[in-house]
Amino acid sequence: MINSVKTSRFEEMDEVGGLMVRELKVLQTIFQELRIFEGDPVDEYCLQFVREKIGNKPLRAYFFQKMHMYLVYDEQNQIKLAKYEKKLLLTKLPFIFEIVICIQYLHNHILDEKYDSNAANHIKLCRNLTVSNILREVLFTYINQEIQPLLPSSKEYEYLLEAVRRVFLYVDLGQRIDKEYTNYRMFKEGIPTVKPRTTIFDELMHSSIDDAIAEVKQDGVKEMAFVEAYFYRIYLTNVFLFRTMTEVLIEFAQPNQKEKRQLLLFTVQYGFMLQIINDYGDFAYAKEEDVQRDLQTVAKKSTDVFSDLANANITLPLIYHLQEDARRLINSYLMGKNKKRNVLHQYPLQVMQEIVNSGAIKRTVKITKNLSKSAISYLDNLNPVYPYFKDMCDMAYINKYKRILK
Repeated sequence: MINSVKTSRFEEMDEVGGLMVRELKVLQTIFQELRIFEGDPVDEYCLQFVREKIGNKPLRAYFFQKMHMYLVYDEQNQIKLAKYEKKLLLTKLPFIFEIVICIQYLHNHILDEKYDSNAANHIKLCRNLTVSNILREVLFTYINQEIQPLLPSSKEYEYLLEAVRRVFLYVDLGQRIDKEYTNYRMFKEGIPTVKPRTTIFDELMHSSIDDAIAEVKQDGVKEMAFVEAYFYRIYLTNVFLFRTMTEVLIEFAQPNQKEKRQLLLFTVQYGFMLQIINDYGDFAYAKEEDVQRDLQTVAKKSTDVFSDLANANITLPLIYHLQEDARRLINSYLMGKNKKRNVLHQYPLQVMQEIVNSGAIKRTVKITKNLSKSAISYLDNLNPVYPYFKDMCDMAYINKYKRILK
């Protein structure tokens, strides 16, 4: 049963990818108005990266579709969602959130120093900046032209616009935390105290991670203000997009308050689980080319191994690791980042083994397992979509990174 669900899920994700690629043709018609020269390939200039990413098992679009299917299992939700066209719920809204994440990937390529500072790579950085800015404006044009006519009233339209704008804002706020605060210098010097609960970090978000943060503290981590800042940062840059997708569907379906809260708790904990898995996956290295290719994701190339470490971005595995004594290579690199940059390339297996031996990966994996278990507990196991969401949460137990990080 489990294998059949996983197989079916991957097949469905490929189908969703096909839908997203076909919807790109609609976006191309918008680009036609932006051509400045005869035969100007402005659409290819901007959409080349998007086309590579959006058709490759697009997780956000798939998540949106599955959450829609989960909601319509309830008869009252089904009645309320019936007033919206299927192409809106199954194609156009999921498409919006895939474009959003593509824009975020382009920004990450700039901010995470994925390119060296030579002239050729400087051109790539400039192109990514230009493309991301154009794509953002074209996305809002798409929403205006393609989404607004399909919505029953201006209320839903204004809600959606505000939701997308807030995602972009929160990602940028999270990137600021990443660059200014959750780095090695601040880890050593001490990070400012995180403000009490705010409208950005609400009660539901805290309820989603309170147990995880308490577990990290129980594990003996001393820098708890830094731990909180790490969870806040990934909430803004990654988790909030998932939450927004669920909130859009909730706005349309208007389920009861109990179901609304349960769906949001599931979504937020799933998002945290997923990002923390990606963070420890950053340390998975294999010298075999076929295994390297298997480690690739939509957001990360096989050559991006140790990218968080390379940028002195202190994620949960590194927080755990830096509590221990077995940290010679990694600590040496972080203390002299520029001088010792080749350490990561010269001794990749040793770097990976060092963080595994410290117990950091094992403890981080445990956090993701507990988030997975908690997330799925909020769903109705009689809902036909439940096995698919459970399979997605089971990634905390079985994934390609864990097979290597042992």
